[in-house]
Amino acid sequence: MYCDFFGLRCRPFEDRADTQFCYAYPDWEEALAATIYDLRHGRGIALVVGESGTGKTLLIRSLFHRVDTSDRVIVLTWPSMSGMDLMREACKTFGITLPEAEHHIRYHTRLRRHLVRTALKGQRSILIIDQAENLTEDNLDQIAALSELQHDGGNLLSIALVFQPKLRSYLDDPKHERIAQRLSGERTLRALTRQETGEYIQHRLRIAGAVDAGLFADEAIALIHGASRGIPRLINRMADAAMLVAYGADEPRVTAAVVAETVGDTQLIERTADARELGVSTTEHVAAGLAEERHVQVLPEKGSSGKRAAGVATAAAGIVQASQITGGGMNTGHPALDPPGAGNPPQSGCGLMEADMHDSDVNSFDLPFTRTEGVLSSAETQLRCLERASARAERQL
Repeated sequence: MYCDFFGLRCRPFEDRADTQFCYAYPDWEEALAATIYDLRHGRGIALVVGESGTGKTLLIRSLFHRVDTSDRVIVLTWPSMSGMDLMREACKTFGITLPEAEHHIRYHTRLRRHLVRTALKGQRSILIIDQAENLTEDNLDQIAALSELQHDGGNLLSIALVFQPKLRSYLDDPKHERIAQRLSGERTLRALTRQETGEYIQHRLRIAGAVDAGLFADEAIALIHGASRGIPRLINRMADAAMLVAYGADEPRVTAAVVAETVGDTQLIERTADARELGVSTTEHVAAGLAEERHVQVLPEKGSSGKRAAGVATAAAGIVQASQITGGGMNTGHPALDPPGAGNPPQSGCGLMEADMHDSDVNSFDLPFTRTEGVLSSAETQLRCLERASARAERQL
């Protein structure tokens, strides 16, 4: 919605792992190169660890552009609270016909046979497990068994585990000594520094077609870095929300005041903490609280400000609707913000989307499409934009 206003070809801070927007800071590039080296040379199980939102999924996607086109690469995104058999899922994703009598030993046998045939063709088989922090102890034992598969003195399967830090304690447990002996190295994706945050924002703006290098004021970038703690996913959400606020206020630049208004609502932070403590949907809890406190009226169109108000309302409803994908529905109680069917359970079930990876030989690439932190500021942002745009329209009537 704000792209034309700022002279952009597309939204620069969309919350998805798009390799064209990849900002390869030195540590991230080193982690990618080292992981590819481990996978190419079969040096045991490669580890990539990082907090949520630090670019792990983007690293996996970037990896596909660096490995040989002949490599057989599959990615399993492991859901939480899963009792799935890893051997079975690996067989399915490699395209192996499953035995009629389901048993992990049969899966193991068929998978080994497939990997041997692939190796005899001169191809490497690579298994990457995203969200590996959700693996069970049985799953870890299965991974250890897969890492030990060999033919003519070489490993049949290269494995990488991509996970959040909490898996580290499981791997350090003495009862997992078998898999610990197979680990080849660990790379950590850290948060961005203040300077890197600025470079990250400017890089994404350039890719989106921005001409004005000063679209984000230095003070605004400093505030975003402090509020996001340098986490790329949170930077994206705050920067996107700030651009929407600036657009709603007819501001040609994102200033520190705009960012402060976007991320500085202490009551919003308190509601977030309350939602987590109560174990309820953060989006629904926050939006419900905002709806009780504010009563926003969108006036009929009249002149440019009226059109802008209507446009902001439409975009707000679209963003709220998008947040329903995994949030279980968001009903603010306000007609301008509630899309049809708001509050109903999402239709997508598990909340996974399948990425199109035609450039690589991939049988499955399920990526999580979630909105947790950051949807919070979205609900507040839409309400504020509606208030400002409606006020301007009212003054022109």
